[in-house]
Amino acid sequence: MSALHAISIFAALSVASCGERPETSNASPNAAHPAVTVQQTLAHRPEPPPLAPGRAVVCGLTIGTQDTAVERLLGAPVSRGIGVYDPLSEDTLHVWRYRDLDVQFTGQEISDVRSRRTECGTPDSLRIGASRSTVLNRYGPGIPDTLDGRLGLLYMVKGWACGLRFAFSADTVGQIELRCFD
Repeated sequence: MSALHAISIFAALSVASCGERPETSNASPNAAHPAVTVQQTLAHRPEPPPLAPGRAVVCGLTIGTQDTAVERLLGAPVSRGIGVYDPLSEDTLHVWRYRDLDVQFTGQEISDVRSRRTECGTPDSLRIGASRSTVLNRYGPGIPDTLDGRLGLLYMVKGWACGLRFAFSADTVGQIELRCFD
């Protein structure tokens, strides 16, 4: 399930939970607490607060950074992908590949970062190899998702259609992503 799909489902569940419902109980008369379904839990779970844009940084890179600034910071990439026209953005998409780091540009500005570099981190000092509990302690509950077959936690960025995502291998961070959703 894509992050955008997960967000859409979460939003739909949140909207669906706004109407009044008659009280019903799934509990047996002898139960101390009523039974709660997964759908009820998701519908009533508050959406995590969005991250400040200054926290949406991976390896010193953020959305909108110019390609010239990336090259000054990281040097020349190992490869530069051939640009492909994207009708949605009405611009060219291309990817620069570094060792354990992919940077996608829309035109000349960063639109996506995927890092597997152990030496790169976030402004909150979160790096590859950090535990899931460390992510939760620093960023809160996040929005759980599965993308490219990897479980992750997504944190939307205030005022942007972008998110900071931590993808897990087992119970540790295997990739840190900064992604935008058009």
